[in-house]
Amino acid sequence: MKKYLSLLAVAVLFTGCEASSTSTGDSNLTEGGTNAAMSKNLSALTQKINSESTRLMTMLEKSNPDMKDDLKEAMEAFKKGDMEGALDEFKGVYQGHLTPEQMEVAKDLASHMQVFALESEFKTTEGPVGKAIDAIRAQDPQLAMTSLQDLIQKGGLSSDQKDVVSEIMKYYAGSVDAAKDSLKGFGF
Repeated sequence: MKKYLSLLAVAVLFTGCEASSTSTGDSNLTEGGTNAAMSKNLSALTQKINSESTRLMTMLEKSNPDMKDDLKEAMEAFKKGDMEGALDEFKGVYQGHLTPEQMEVAKDLASHMQVFALESEFKTTEGPVGKAIDAIRAQDPQLAMTSLQDLIQKGGLSSDQKDVVSEIMKYYAGSVDAAKDSLKGFGF
C-alpha cells in the first residue's frame, strides 16, 4: 500500500509541476509535448497509409495492374516526403475505375494521406487546419472544400502549404460540383 501511495504522490507532484511550468509560460515543455504528440500521430498515420496501400495494392494486382503502377508511384513519392507528388499520383488511382470494395480502401487511404500532408506541412491540428482535418476524416467533401478554401483565404501560407492544400482540393472539386448540380436539378 505504501508503494502505491508513494507512486501516487510522485504522480501528483509531477502533474502539479507540469501544470505550473505550463502556466508560467514554459513553452518548451508545451511545445515539446505538442511535437511529441504530432510525431506520434504522424507515425500512426504512416502505419495506416502503409497498411492501406498494401491492401489496395493486393486488390489491384489481380484486376487493375495499371492502377497498381500508379499506386506504386504515389507510395514512392510518399516515402521520399513529396506529399504533393504522392497526392497527385494517388489521385489517378482514386479517380480511376475501381470496384466498390477497392474504392472504400482508396477513400480511407486518400483520407490518411491528406491528413498526413496537412499535419506535416502545417505542424498543427488546431484552428482552420483542424477543421479541414476533421472534414477529411469524416469524408465530407462539402465541408472539406469549404475548410480548405478558408485555409487558402486566411493567407500567410508558404508555397508548400498552398501546394498541398490545392492538391487536396482537387480530390473534392468534382464531388462538390456534382452535389451542386444535383441540387440545381431539385430547384435549389
